[in-house]
Amino acid sequence: AVIGWAGRLEPPKDPLTAVRVFDELRRRGVRFEAWLAGGGTLEAKVRAAVAHAGLEGAVRIAGILSPDELARELRRTDVFLLTSLWEGIPRTVIEALACGVPVVSTAAGDVDAYVVDERNGFISHARNAEDLASAVVRAFELEPGFEIAATVGHLEVRRVVPDLLAQLAEDGLR
Repeated sequence: AVIGWAGRLEPPKDPLTAVRVFDELRRRGVRFEAWLAGGGTLEAKVRAAVAHAGLEGAVRIAGILSPDELARELRRTDVFLLTSLWEGIPRTVIEALACGVPVVSTAAGDVDAYVVDERNGFISHARNAEDLASAVVRAFELEPGFEIAATVGHLEVRRVVPDLLAQLAEDGLR
Protein backbone atom coordinates (compact mmCIF):
# COMPACT_ATOMS: atom_id res chain seq x y z
CA ALA A 1 0.00 0.00 0.00
CA VAL A 2 1.16 3.54 -0.74
CA ILE A 3 0.59 6.46 1.63
CA GLY A 4 1.09 10.05 0.49
CA TRP A 5 1.57 13.30 2.35
CA ALA A 6 1.98 16.75 0.74
CA GLY A 7 2.40 20.17 2.25
CA ARG A 8 4.92 22.64 3.53
CA LEU A 9 7.47 21.03 5.82
CA GLU A 10 6.59 23.59 8.48
CA PRO A 11 5.22 23.32 12.04
CA PRO A 12 1.55 24.07 11.17
CA LYS A 13 1.49 21.11 8.74
CA ASP A 14 3.13 18.84 11.36
CA PRO A 15 5.06 16.50 9.04
CA LEU A 16 6.80 14.96 12.05
CA THR A 17 3.48 13.43 13.09
CA ALA A 18 3.31 11.81 9.64
CA VAL A 19 6.68 10.17 10.34
CA ARG A 20 5.35 8.97 13.72
CA VAL A 21 2.31 7.49 11.92
CA PHE A 22 4.61 5.64 9.51
CA ASP A 23 6.66 4.35 12.45
CA GLU A 24 3.49 3.18 14.22
CA LEU A 25 2.31 1.38 11.07
CA ARG A 26 5.67 -0.37 10.76
CA ARG A 27 5.50 -1.40 14.45
CA ARG A 28 2.09 -2.95 13.72
CA GLY A 29 3.55 -4.95 10.84
CA VAL A 30 1.69 -3.04 8.12
CA ARG A 31 3.47 -3.27 4.77
CA PHE A 32 3.55 0.10 3.04
CA GLU A 33 5.63 2.64 1.22
CA ALA A 34 5.16 6.35 1.78
CA TRP A 35 6.13 9.65 0.22
CA LEU A 36 6.23 13.16 1.63
CA ALA A 37 6.15 16.04 -0.85
CA GLY A 38 7.09 19.59 0.00
CA GLY A 39 9.89 21.70 1.33
CA GLY A 40 10.47 23.95 4.29
CA THR A 41 12.30 24.63 7.50
CA LEU A 42 11.56 21.18 8.97
CA GLU A 43 13.06 19.21 6.07
CA ALA A 44 16.25 18.30 7.97
CA LYS A 45 14.23 17.28 11.05
CA VAL A 46 11.88 15.17 8.92
CA ARG A 47 14.82 13.43 7.25
CA ALA A 48 16.43 12.83 10.66
CA ALA A 49 13.16 11.44 12.08
CA VAL A 50 12.82 9.06 9.13
CA ALA A 51 16.41 7.89 9.64
CA HIS A 52 16.05 7.62 13.43
CA ALA A 53 12.94 5.45 13.00
CA GLY A 54 14.76 3.27 10.46
CA LEU A 55 12.20 4.09 7.78
CA GLU A 56 14.56 5.05 4.94
CA GLY A 57 13.52 2.04 2.85
CA ALA A 58 9.82 2.74 3.29
CA VAL A 59 9.56 6.54 3.30
CA ARG A 60 10.70 8.78 0.45
CA ILE A 61 11.13 12.54 0.82
CA ALA A 62 10.00 13.67 -2.64
CA GLY A 63 10.76 17.39 -2.31
CA ILE A 64 8.70 20.07 -3.97
CA LEU A 65 6.55 18.66 -6.78
CA SER A 66 4.98 20.40 -9.74
CA PRO A 67 1.18 20.07 -10.02
CA ASP A 68 1.63 17.37 -12.69
CA GLU A 69 4.13 15.46 -10.55
CA LEU A 70 1.82 15.66 -7.53
CA ALA A 71 -1.09 14.37 -9.63
CA ARG A 72 1.05 11.41 -10.78
CA GLU A 73 2.01 10.61 -7.18
CA LEU A 74 -1.61 10.85 -6.03
CA ARG A 75 -2.80 8.51 -8.79
CA ARG A 76 -0.49 5.76 -7.46
CA THR A 77 -1.41 6.40 -3.82
CA ASP A 78 -3.80 4.28 -1.75
CA VAL A 79 -4.30 6.70 1.18
CA PHE A 80 -3.50 10.39 1.58
CA LEU A 81 -2.52 11.59 5.07
CA LEU A 82 -2.99 15.14 6.36
CA THR A 83 -1.48 15.92 9.78
CA SER A 84 -2.05 19.68 9.99
CA LEU A 85 -2.56 21.47 13.28
CA TRP A 86 -4.85 23.91 11.49
CA GLU A 87 -6.10 24.47 7.95
CA GLY A 88 -8.39 26.69 5.97
CA ILE A 89 -9.70 24.94 2.90
CA PRO A 90 -7.30 21.98 2.54
CA ARG A 91 -6.44 21.99 -1.16
CA THR A 92 -4.34 18.81 -0.97
CA VAL A 93 -7.32 16.95 0.54
CA ILE A 94 -9.52 18.06 -2.35
CA GLU A 95 -6.82 17.09 -4.88
CA ALA A 96 -6.40 13.64 -3.33
CA LEU A 97 -10.15 13.02 -3.24
CA ALA A 98 -10.46 14.22 -6.84
CA CYS A 99 -7.89 11.57 -7.76
CA GLY A 100 -10.06 8.96 -6.03
CA VAL A 101 -7.74 8.58 -3.03
CA PRO A 102 -9.22 8.15 0.46
CA VAL A 103 -8.00 10.72 3.00
CA VAL A 104 -7.03 10.32 6.63
CA SER A 105 -6.80 13.68 8.35
CA THR A 106 -6.58 15.46 11.63
CA ALA A 107 -9.67 17.48 12.53
CA ALA A 108 -8.27 20.70 11.08
CA GLY A 109 -10.06 23.57 9.37
CA ASP A 110 -12.69 22.66 6.82
CA VAL A 111 -11.55 19.04 6.38
CA ASP A 112 -14.91 17.81 7.67
CA ALA A 113 -16.61 19.59 4.77
CA TYR A 114 -14.89 17.13 2.41
CA VAL A 115 -13.94 13.99 4.34
CA VAL A 116 -16.79 11.80 5.52
CA ASP A 117 -15.85 8.90 7.81
CA GLU A 118 -16.16 5.53 6.12
CA ARG A 119 -17.23 7.10 2.81
CA ASN A 120 -14.05 8.73 1.49
CA GLY A 121 -11.69 8.62 4.46
CA PHE A 122 -11.47 9.23 8.18
CA ILE A 123 -10.93 12.20 10.47
CA SER A 124 -8.90 11.72 13.64
CA HIS A 125 -10.01 13.90 16.53
CA ALA A 126 -7.38 12.42 18.85
CA ARG A 127 -4.48 13.90 16.84
CA ASN A 128 -1.98 11.21 17.74
CA ALA A 129 0.04 8.71 15.71
CA GLU A 130 -1.79 5.69 17.08
CA ASP A 131 -5.26 6.98 16.15
CA LEU A 132 -4.09 8.20 12.74
CA ALA A 133 -2.38 4.86 12.03
CA SER A 134 -5.60 3.01 12.91
CA ALA A 135 -7.51 5.30 10.54
CA VAL A 136 -4.96 4.65 7.76
CA VAL A 137 -5.45 0.89 8.17
CA ARG A 138 -9.23 1.36 7.96
CA ALA A 139 -8.83 3.62 4.90
CA PHE A 140 -6.92 0.87 3.07
CA GLU A 141 -10.24 -1.00 3.06
CA LEU A 142 -12.09 1.78 1.21
CA GLU A 143 -12.46 1.32 -2.52
CA PRO A 144 -10.39 4.00 -4.29
CA GLY A 145 -11.64 5.47 -7.52
CA PHE A 146 -14.71 7.12 -8.98
CA GLU A 147 -16.97 7.00 -5.92
CA ILE A 148 -14.37 8.81 -3.83
CA ALA A 149 -13.66 11.31 -6.61
CA ALA A 150 -17.41 11.96 -6.92
CA THR A 151 -17.48 13.24 -3.32
CA VAL A 152 -15.78 16.43 -4.53
CA GLY A 153 -17.39 16.51 -7.98
CA HIS A 154 -19.45 19.52 -6.95
CA LEU A 155 -16.16 21.48 -6.81
CA GLU A 156 -15.37 20.88 -10.50
CA VAL A 157 -14.49 24.17 -12.18
CA ARG A 158 -17.26 23.97 -14.81
CA ARG A 159 -19.77 23.81 -11.97
CA VAL A 160 -18.21 26.32 -9.58
CA VAL A 161 -17.26 29.17 -11.93
CA PRO A 162 -20.73 29.76 -13.44
CA ASP A 163 -22.20 29.85 -9.93
CA LEU A 164 -19.54 32.34 -8.81
CA LEU A 165 -20.10 34.53 -11.86
CA ALA A 166 -23.86 34.49 -11.31
CA GLN A 167 -23.36 35.46 -7.67
CA LEU A 168 -21.01 38.30 -8.67
CA ALA A 169 -23.52 39.54 -11.23
CA GLU A 170 -26.32 39.39 -8.68
CA ASP A 171 -24.23 41.23 -6.09
CA GLY A 172 -23.35 43.88 -8.67
CA LEU A 173 -27.01 44.52 -9.44
CA ARG A 174 -27.96 45.25 -5.83
